[in-house]
Amino acid sequence: MVGVTRTSPTWAAAVTALTVAAVTSATSAMPAAYLPRTAGAAAAFGQQPFLTAVGGAPPPCAPLLAVPAPPAGAVADGEGGWAMPRQPVDGRTGRGGAAAPVTGGARRWLAAVGARPGGGGADAPPTPVAAPAAPATPPPLVTPVPLAAPPPPAAVPQPPLVAPATAPVAPADAGAPFVPPPGCPRFPPFNLFTVGATTLVASEVLGPLACGGDATLTGFSVNPSSPCDPSSVALAVGGALNASSGQVANGGLSLPAGVVLPDSVGRVCAAAVPAGAFDFAAAAASATAASAALCGRAAPAGCVTSLTDGGGVSFDVSAAPAGALALCTVPGAALTAATGVTVAGRRDASTVVAINVLGGAGGGDGGGRVRLAGCESFNFVPPTTVLNFCGVAALTVDNVGVPAAVLAPGVALDGPAGNVRGSVVVASVDTGVEFRNAPFAC
Repeated sequence: MVGVTRTSPTWAAAVTALTVAAVTSATSAMPAAYLPRTAGAAAAFGQQPFLTAVGGAPPPCAPLLAVPAPPAGAVADGEGGWAMPRQPVDGRTGRGGAAAPVTGGARRWLAAVGARPGGGGADAPPTPVAAPAAPATPPPLVTPVPLAAPPPPAAVPQPPLVAPATAPVAPADAGAPFVPPPGCPRFPPFNLFTVGATTLVASEVLGPLACGGDATLTGFSVNPSSPCDPSSVALAVGGALNASSGQVANGGLSLPAGVVLPDSVGRVCAAAVPAGAFDFAAAAASATAASAALCGRAAPAGCVTSLTDGGGVSFDVSAAPAGALALCTVPGAALTAATGVTVAGRRDASTVVAINVLGGAGGGDGGGRVRLAGCESFNFVPPTTVLNFCGVAALTVDNVGVPAAVLAPGVALDGPAGNVRGSVVVASVDTGVEFRNAPFAC
């Protein structure tokens, strides 16, 4: 079929003609008994129910499969179909002939149209297909029952709070007004008071500073922790003043005539006051007398000093009545070698603890110097604890904190760094130590 495409009318007509010829050839060879006998069978095979007479012509809308004429000798079976009569009896065998056998292909065709071979009966009724069983109705949802809230845990009785056995000592101003006990030394009203010269480099004096001699101050700060009070003195200098890169705050400036602060020193609420507003000589004499009075009491009072091999020093002042003065003594050498110093048994903050640090042979550095380094202090109360130096020439504070007042009008204080929290009276200062303001209670 050269030149004919599959989509052209010529192609469709050729395919239809070939299909009709093939089907007609196949069905014309079948016996009439195998043709559809009823309208139902004909419809099942795709034909209209028009087969009412032999050789009847199909209507115009009939399918392509034309029903062939019955074969010779076929007789009507009374059911709209045709059947072949049985053959006459064979004279040799005495048996009657049987109808033409039904081949496999015929059986499949008959099964398709619902007919039986050999005629005799209508189409077998189709086996009814049972309707699928309806799905079982699920049980109704059960409304969940809310769980009851668990009962609150039973309260566990708690023991009453008990103050620790080693409760910290209250500050001196926590209770009744402090009454200085007899013999309590008096300090000048300054955080740091030096009888002689003062040299501070990169240091800070948080309270007021008084220097009876010459003062050299570099990179410093004086009195920043005090309230502004122009009537008080923040800085008092009895000799020459060489100051730079610092600040003086919250008080008056008592300087010799003709001495002024340079522009590199800031002033915050600080104005000059008349020279001589502070009497250095009287303050120095008072501090020296108070220190000598304590050093003159050689016997301890209300205090037991204990030394341990590990460098521990303990001052037990439990025997001193509240509000009394407990006097303790310790060799300067023991304090130099100490790794920990403890005040134990203080009844309250009003009990003044005075510790006489004794110089002499074995006092460190030839007996004249006490060095505080690598030493921790426990249960000290700076406003009511004082270290009074007797026969000691020098005191070095080497990167430690000293939480006590220092009464040493004949001692030169030095050291690279560290801090002293309390009132300090010394002969001279050359240090970078910080002085924290905690005025002594007496």
